[in-house]
Amino acid sequence: MALRLAIFRVEEDMIFHLVVLKPFDGHKRGDVITDAGAVRNILSGPQANFVVRVRAKGN
Repeated sequence: MALRLAIFRVEEDMIFHLVVLKPFDGHKRGDVITDAGAVRNILSGPQANFVVRVRAKGN
């Protein structure tokens, strides 16, 4: 649990987007998800397995 909390703290300081690998909830393969709230919700749910994190340009 402590490791997971540490990872989330580091990620809060980083700016990244999600790219969809497997379709879910109306998102299709290749979609880029940039909304911070949506990113947070996806990463904390079962859909986290359907996306990859990509560092945002300029960061």
